Amino acid sequence: MSNKVILLVVAAILLIITGVFYFLSMEEETVVEETTTEEIIPTEFSDDAYLYKAGEGGEETGRDAGTPVNEFSQGDIFGAIGYYDIGTEEEVVLNVTDEGQNVIEERVMEFVAREGVGRDFDICCAEVPEEEGSYRVEFVVDGEMVLFLPFEVI
Repeated sequence: MSNKVILLVVAAILLIITGVFYFLSMEEETVVEETTTEEIIPTEFSDDAYLYKAGEGGEETGRDAGTPVNEFSQGDIFGAIGYYDIGTEEEVVLNVTDEGQNVIEERVMEFVAREGVGRDFDICCAEVPEEEGSYRVEFVVDGEMVLFLPFEVI
């Protein structure tokens, strides 16, 4: 074989090897980009979140015992406890709605949910509606309800 043929074969092999390494490096970069996005952790609030009586019409109940309170008297003050997982820092707004899901009171409480998994919240204090009936506290993140906790005023 002549030197020119050997040189062409070596150049072709080097070109193929360079192409393979380039292709493999592109795939690795794509994988790194996919695992570093902010949306890894979905916004999720625990199903075991609950309301507690914080005072006024009756003494504080439920908070330390971990016992949900879903019946309140007029004039009672309530708080909420639970945990959440969230991918980005978000403002969480609590609204009180009636049975028909009409907003009775907006922004009765609010807090900033910090990014992370298994973060606790313990927020207080808002007064229950004056009229007897069925209500719920809705947790709203970025305009969407992510959790609701029903309660009664008796």
